[in-house]
Amino acid sequence: MVFGFGGYVSFPISFASNFFKLPLIIYENNMILGRTNKFLSLFAKKILLAKKINEKFSEKNKKKSYQVGSILGKNIVNYSSFKDNKKKGIFSVLVLGGSQGAEIFGNIVPPVIKEIKDKGYKIQVFQQCIKQQKSKIIDFYEKNKVEHFVFEFNKDILKLILSSDLAITRCGASTTAELAHTCTPFVAVPIQHSIDNHQYLNAKYYEKKGCCWILSENDFNFENLFNLIIKVVKNENKLKEIYKNMKKENSNDVYSNIENEVKEFILK
Repeated sequence: MVFGFGGYVSFPISFASNFFKLPLIIYENNMILGRTNKFLSLFAKKILLAKKINEKFSEKNKKKSYQVGSILGKNIVNYSSFKDNKKKGIFSVLVLGGSQGAEIFGNIVPPVIKEIKDKGYKIQVFQQCIKQQKSKIIDFYEKNKVEHFVFEFNKDILKLILSSDLAITRCGASTTAELAHTCTPFVAVPIQHSIDNHQYLNAKYYEKKGCCWILSENDFNFENLFNLIIKVVKNENKLKEIYKNMKKENSNDVYSNIENEVKEFILK
């Protein structure tokens, strides 16, 4: 059996399964089939989905699709739901730019955080950035006495997530699933020209569930972000409401669900 997780790296071996007459199972974690999986779906025996897909999903594919949940690292799946890393009385913002598009966060977020601090609110920021911006962002926060941790990459991202009240993030399927599973409300900023608009579709799923706010790149500016964060800081009940909505989305059964779907081929 061959198990493909999408993306160009998985394509050659997944495609070869057809010639060797090996059953192929593919997994899609976005809200639309990626281009690799879209092609492989023509001969895949099963399509495992993180969430139910409606966008450009044929009836033939629906008949062999099975919703199993989002694949997350075991440390995320088994995390403690109590956010005991947080500092009391301080509103913590986590900024996740990812490999694409962190630059716009580096330009907009620091002055917004400074303005919120200047309004008298206790706030700290954990900000991912691109290498070229790191020194500039650190200098800005230090000059304006904003408590901060600025990084390009961090292995212990779970610790930062659990220390945060709110995240500002791009909308890759894994990142949004991790934030939802750890009950961390987030501002979703989809990459404007992501393939098949998958980042917007990922964000829209969580917005409909009452788990996040969406700001398009065109609307991601100082005024809009400042107004949104201030509204969140002032309304603790809104964060509690989102927390409850995210708890409804949580599932620790994804690995056993996948195991059940592949047993059919293993036991033959």
